[in-house]
Amino acid sequence: MTTKSTAEAIHLYETSQAVFEMKMNLREFISNDEKLKRQIPKKDLSEITTQKILGILWNSIQDELILTCKYPPKEKITKGSVSEQIASIYDPLGWMTPITLRGKRFLQHLWKCDYSWDEILSREHQQQWKEILQDVDDFQCKFNRRITQINESVGLVVFSDASSIGMATCAYITSNNGSAAVAGKSKLPSLKETPTIPKMELNALTMAVRLINRSKLDFITSTEYIYRRVSAKPSS
Repeated sequence: MTTKSTAEAIHLYETSQAVFEMKMNLREFISNDEKLKRQIPKKDLSEITTQKILGILWNSIQDELILTCKYPPKEKITKGSVSEQIASIYDPLGWMTPITLRGKRFLQHLWKCDYSWDEILSREHQQQWKEILQDVDDFQCKFNRRITQINESVGLVVFSDASSIGMATCAYITSNNGSAAVAGKSKLPSLKETPTIPKMELNALTMAVRLINRSKLDFITSTEYIYRRVSAKPSS
């Protein structure tokens, strides 16, 4: 839970404790605010300073979020095991899109090769998958949890682009003090057809629109054609 001040955080702690007065002690509190922690009895504080917030590691001392990427090992390399490994990476906001897209593209290629679900992959494909795993193994990235200051004017800038590999979009919160990525998303081209780059860029732009949740917006695309197409008046 996020609050705007220490006083508000203390009030939140006290009211949350009151909810559990019926012999249910709410404990294991953790905070990045030292003043708040001094107000909480030691028995109610967590001894662990790094916890998960919705599956994402948070270092409360440095107030940093920590992204990690490690695919679970599998004895046999099959289309099914590759799919399970890819699905095991929890990335709800798409922050790890640059390193997970390669694995998703590899899995899509396996579908084109007509492997059965539990069929052992060829030596060539096994080696390709092992190289992908090695490239992302033990990946870790740290960044500030806090994006902007309280009551600071912010805007949302959404980038979108596409290539023969796939489509992607990324949203940034901007302010006078800088900018920070807040969400991303990628998509592979369809196996049923061979879309053109302009069509894929339009699809990427559609993905970008879906990331928008603020009023201020700048669209940044790599192709003037895309801008003119979406800006044109509808034909009568």
